[in-house]
Amino acid sequence: MDSIINIKKDEMHKAIFEVIENTDIQFPLIRVKNFLVDQGFTFKEYESTEEILILSRNGKRAIVCPYAISFQELEDREEEKFNQVFNSYIISRSKIFFESAIQNQKASKINLIQNQRRTCVSNMYYSIHNCFCRIHRELSL
Repeated sequence: MDSIINIKKDEMHKAIFEVIENTDIQFPLIRVKNFLVDQGFTFKEYESTEEILILSRNGKRAIVCPYAISFQELEDREEEKFNQVFNSYIISRSKIFFESAIQNQKASKINLIQNQRRTCVSNMYYSIHNCFCRIHRELSL
């Protein structure tokens, strides 16, 4: 599994970006909306809700939900660009927090073996801090 996002197509949609199943990861709706507005889409506030955002460009709609983003029309070059941007929104911060937590945990074990208690406690603190930051980040997406 190379990506967190699957790209599908159906009769009505040129591209559907969908978060893989069995995860609690969601698209950051506001960031996605702002990105699409920068790409020429118009936000339709009167058609949108808190969980579903409707945008349009050239009479074709884009629907943004927490677990999927669908486009009635999208060029192939835009599809790849959008996929990269959406992936970066999801994994960038969470991945950094997770990798930092693992690194600090390993360092704290080494410090404990070397009987460096103060450094061990410091590394364990940062490991726990990064784990909580990752959890908070995923919940706020």
